[in-house]
Amino acid sequence: REVFGKNKKLFYNDNNEGNTFKQEAYVKIINKLKEEGLKQNINLIDGFGMQSHYWGDDPENKEFMNNIYTFYTNLGLDIQKPILLVFGGSQGARAINNAIIKIAKSKANKSYQIIWAPGPVQYNIIKEELEKNNIGIDNIPNTKVYPYIYNMEEMMNISDLFICRAGAMTINEVSIVGKPAIFIPL
Repeated sequence: REVFGKNKKLFYNDNNEGNTFKQEAYVKIINKLKEEGLKQNINLIDGFGMQSHYWGDDPENKEFMNNIYTFYTNLGLDIQKPILLVFGGSQGARAINNAIIKIAKSKANKSYQIIWAPGPVQYNIIKEELEKNNIGIDNIPNTKVYPYIYNMEEMMNISDLFICRAGAMTINEVSIVGKPAIFIPL
């Protein structure tokens, strides 16, 4: 921060994230940076970057890299920012949706992205609510809104944290993916 200033993002970047020994080291390093930042009242780390090494002449690797690039590009996401997946099921969840509306109005998600599925029933209600504040549902910074997510497995795989209702199927799906979640009681 001293060299580049407060407006630059700082990422810890490494490779071989699948190695459990390295994972433990990453957690220690990132936590130490967070702790030191709290002591100094500054943010010393904005995110964690991952590296992969693929040989482009290998047909399987080339297809894999193209699929990842296409998926992120089609969603309009920044691969360097964490992704929060927010959903309340087909009926939606009013309390969750109201919280995300507040984030959208205040533009509080500058350092992370949101994939949000308010549910088909509430989608148009939310769209109207946002339009009252001159916010287009398709133009919320760092946010992609879908009435319902039909490719949930893909969305879960690219997301870093879930905020969702605590239904039995949802808890099961989240446990299979093995990512952190904040469950809102039904």
